[in-house]
Formats: sequence, structure tokens, C-alpha cells
Amino acid sequence: MLAQVQDNLSMSLANATSSNAPGIDAWQREVIAAGDKQFPIREGLQGPYGYQIASSLMQKGKFDSGFLNDYGTSLIEFERKKGNDSVLGEPGNLWETPFQLDYPPSDKPSDPVAGFLDGLAHNPEASVEFFGKSTSGGGLDDVNNLAYLSGVPEAGSDAVENPRKWPEGEDGKPIGYASLGHALESATLGYAYDDKTPEIPSLKGEDAIAAREKRTDLMHRVVDHYNTADVIDGQPGMRDSLAKMASGHIGSLTYSVAGFGDSAKQDHLSGVNDLFGVQDHRLQDFGKNDSAAFLSALASDQDSYATVSAAEQLYGSSVIAAQDNKTDAMDAGLYSVKVHGMLDEARFEAIGKEFADDEAARNKELEKSAEWRNFLGSAVTGAAVGVGTALAVPTGGAALIAVPIAIETLGGALDTAWANNTVDWLEEREYDNSADSVKGIKAAERAGEHAAMTPLMNYAESQGLSPGEVRQLERNGSTLYSEGKGLTDTDNARGH
Repeated sequence: MLAQVQDNLSMSLANATSSNAPGIDAWQREVIAAGDKQFPIREGLQGPYGYQIASSLMQKGKFDSGFLNDYGTSLIEFERKKGNDSVLGEPGNLWETPFQLDYPPSDKPSDPVAGFLDGLAHNPEASVEFFGKSTSGGGLDDVNNLAYLSGVPEAGSDAVENPRKWPEGEDGKPIGYASLGHALESATLGYAYDDKTPEIPSLKGEDAIAAREKRTDLMHRVVDHYNTADVIDGQPGMRDSLAKMASGHIGSLTYSVAGFGDSAKQDHLSGVNDLFGVQDHRLQDFGKNDSAAFLSALASDQDSYATVSAAEQLYGSSVIAAQDNKTDAMDAGLYSVKVHGMLDEARFEAIGKEFADDEAARNKELEKSAEWRNFLGSAVTGAAVGVGTALAVPTGGAALIAVPIAIETLGGALDTAWANNTVDWLEEREYDNSADSVKGIKAAERAGEHAAMTPLMNYAESQGLSPGEVRQLERNGSTLYSEGKGLTDTDNARGH
């Protein structure tokens, strides 16, 4: 009952901030002004701050962008000032209160920053704007909001001055990073993190293109920030969101690791920009090494590895289909094979390290690593063909991610046929992932190679390639797969 009341009130307030109702501007200013005041609830007990009360009502609905950014700036400035206080100390102490403000009770201990980030998670425009801003507080230098919240400095910058120390749970682990992840999803993908029918925003018009570039710029920063498994795992709750962000920007990530050295980016020589439709799809080069490190960090975990691998196979299939000649189609598919090599190597290496002394447990994890290939067949089968250049694919639970595809439009007879035929072909060629089929690292690697080549073999069959052409395609695929493995191979001693 209380949870429903809280949700309804949150929705009502969100709608009100976006309206032109009389007095709404004054109300917004009053909410922000009351943030640093404590409201007594019982005699003798200090009550929660205004920020805590307001943020507890931001978890549903889309609040006005201007209000969210003004409120967020005020909140972070207050926290940075008080968080630098010799008496109050860090946020876990500042926001400590005996009163439960979330219903049903959550794992976020009345943390107003987490609640505010939940608000950003439902407003992509406000979210991308907020993470592009910097905030001061208590005489401290301005710090970019993402750097302050993540604790990771911007590329080329010094360590973050007094980064946020997130409140901790009873197990001593920080709480609230999931809300940061949700807000970043919204900012980088362009739709609410829990949207049940996600669609990649269109690129029609200068404003839409500028908005896409802002989202992609932020994703570039995310790739720079989260480039090791240690950083990701040190922020519990972030990994699922990062995998969804990677899937939503799989085009830029695949383009970023294409080619040898910088050759792929010399468009007048290689034509790779045209191959990927860089200009049409507003892709960005995140840097080969940074992209490889980011993908490797994600692939160290089974769930995020499965999400990104499935997205890559779907995207790779679409890049092949988007080409107008056989040579370009095969080259485009080979770049996708390279990404699969990167992901597989990182996953197998992580398994080898974690289960170095337990062969049975290692083999069990290797079997799991192959499960995404079955998952993709069922996931894409149940996907809705979206409006625009994307397919909505389940990523676990009820979550959906709009995976970009390289074909200009969906919905026409040709494009719908591509989607249906690709789904059918993937289902028919699912690798046998039964308990007896994947035993040991070598068998798991064969399964990975099979999945990496599946889109290209689909193309070869549909185009009637000769046996000699198929053999050459397999040789080229082996080379690119190995190149990808080399980008993420940090330790070949896997304990077997």
C-alpha cells in the first residue's frame, strides 16, 4: 500500500514539473531551497534532510530536465561541502537517519543521491546533461559529476579530489551504484533504463544528430572509465548496466577495434568508414586499446559476456547484410569475428584464473560460457522489430536492450526478411551446448569459433560461395579471431 502511494506520488510530481501549472516554478525553487534543512519527525530526533525526502519521490516518472539538473547541482554541492566536514565525514554519516523513506524498504539507506539518479534514469536528456557538468562545494575545485560519482578521473586528468564515498551495507560493500548505472544507461542509450519497448532515437534533423553525438561522447568517457574488471567489480550493480550500454553502442565498439594499427581509420585507403556507415550511424572511434580493455573487463563475467556476445552476433549479421558486394560483406563480417575473439579469450581466461585448481568447476563454467549462443536464438525470436535501426533483445529478467543494426531502415519487406531469415538460420545452426558437448577449454574455444563465424557462413550459403571461397573465408576468420584474442590475452596460464 505505502509503496503504491509513493509510486503514485512520484508520478504525479514528475508530471507536475513538466507542466505549466501556476506556481510550479516557485514550488521547484522551494524544494531545492529546502534540501539542506532537516525536518523533525519526532521530538528529540533529527529528521531527514529535505534532499532525502525529495529524492525518495523521484524513483518513478519523468521529471523536468531543468529541475533535475538544478536540483542535482544543489545536492552534489551540499554533499561535497558536508562530505568534506571534519565532524560529519562521508555521505554514509551525513545521510544516516533512523527513518525509512523507501517502500518497500530498499537497500539504499535514504541516500538522496541514489534517489536523484533514479530520476535521471527516466530522463535521458537531463541525464546526459548532468554527466557533462561539473560541481564545486565547500571551497573544493570543480569536479565533473561522473568523475565525482564514479571516483574515476577523466582521461588525462589527475586523481579525483574527494570522490564520493558511497554508503555501505551490512556486508561492508557500497550501495547505490546500480542507480548510477541506470542513469548512465538513460544518458548513453537515449531511453529510460526500464523502458519495456526501447527504441534508439532517430537521427532525423540537426537536433537529433547533436543529441546522438552527446550520448556517444559520454559513452566514450564510460569506456575510458570502466576499463578493468577491478573497477567494475568495485562498484556493485554497475556491470549489468555497462553490458547494456556496450550492446547499445556495439557499432562504435566494433568499429573501434577494426583493422591493424590505425589502418582501419585511414578511410581514403581502406574504406572502412563506409563499410560501417560511420557517418550515417554517427559511430565514434573509442580507441582500439581502450575499447579492447572495456570489452575484456565486461567479458570477465558470464552474464555481461553473454549480453555483449549476443549483441555482437546480431550486429555483425546486420553489417554483412548492409553491404552491396561480396568483398565488403565478407570483410565486414570478419571484423565482427575479431570482436568475438576478444570476448571469448577474456571469458576463458577469467574462468581459467578463477578455477585454476578445480577442473570440474572450470568445465562447468566453460559450459555456461557457451549458453549465450542458445540464448540468442530464443531472444531474437522473441524480439520485436523496432521502429528505426534496432532490434529489441531481452538481456535477462524483464530488461530489454535496443541493439543497433547497420541496415538503414526496418519494416520493409527486404529488411523484415533479413531479420526473419537471420533468426531462423541462427536457430538452425545453434551449437550443441549439451553437457557432453563442451568439455574443457579447447572444446569451448571451438564453440566460440563456431558462433563467431555463424553470420559469415549464413552469408556464404545464401550467396552460393564456392568451396574454395568458403575455405578462404574460414582461413581469414581464423586470422581475425586470433587477432581479437591477442587484444585481450593478458595471461595464457589458465591452470590446465
